[in-house]
Amino acid sequence: MTDHEQESDGQPSRRRFFKYGAAAAAATAAATVSTALPAGAANGGNLVIGVANNGTLTTSLAGSQLRVLNGNNNVSVYGDSVGSAVNTAAVGVLGRSGTGGTGVYGEGGTSTVSGIGVRAVSERGTPLKIDEGSVPFPPTSGTWSAGSFGVEGGHLFYCYGSGTGTGSKWARLSAAPVPLTGNFRVYDSRAGKAPLGVTKGRIGNGQTRNISIATNGNIPTNASLVMGNLTVTETSGTGYLSMYPTGVAWPGNSNINWTSANATVANSFVAKPGTGGQITMRAATPGGSCHFLLDIVAYFT
Repeated sequence: MTDHEQESDGQPSRRRFFKYGAAAAAATAAATVSTALPAGAANGGNLVIGVANNGTLTTSLAGSQLRVLNGNNNVSVYGDSVGSAVNTAAVGVLGRSGTGGTGVYGEGGTSTVSGIGVRAVSERGTPLKIDEGSVPFPPTSGTWSAGSFGVEGGHLFYCYGSGTGTGSKWARLSAAPVPLTGNFRVYDSRAGKAPLGVTKGRIGNGQTRNISIATNGNIPTNASLVMGNLTVTETSGTGYLSMYPTGVAWPGNSNINWTSANATVANSFVAKPGTGGQITMRAATPGGSCHFLLDIVAYFT
């Protein structure tokens, strides 16, 4: 301490007091700023709430679950991949589960307040994507709850009945008909009429005949449904024809009826092919018979 920094009575001068006091205040302010505004977590650091966390490596949470609760009626979990310019296939939120599990579960609102469990939006890409896994749909194993979705062969399935394996009930939602250009005749029982190379002749009471939907090569044998027209002609007596999947017992149905001889009657149908992509025709014609034709106009994959 120099002489001019000390009063004549030996006490520190006011100049020295203000000098060291200002330094202490600056140090305290710096410590306060550091505590109130922590740096965002990088790789290997702790997750910090309230600031951006810039880690680039995958973070895993094993043996537990992470819950984000928001009491402000706002967004609890928000996944944003808009800034991922280097990856045009960036994903906002990715959920993955095992057999019968749930990849992403969203619960919104209460019994009296409406809300949204899961919401997806995309500026240019796919808002919501369900990837196909190793589990076939409809599933043959695992426990499934009503309201679940799954993808198999590019088709979307919805579970409308809870159960285990084949006991669960599923509906395919993505089925759409594939229209054909014109009518494609897959069968005609009359001799000399196309298509050739198939069983010909009238069909009588109690007889069955298996018809391949792929006879003309325009319809795949694995089509799940076919749409078309069934025609009976040159009838005798009265009767009806039934159509059902090959390989199953006759379900007792009727697809077309006639009530007089020498009649020609047509009716549209939607049918499910059975074994080998075939449809079975069955006649109920007491004392009579008929010729019949099958034309396909569209099919479902």
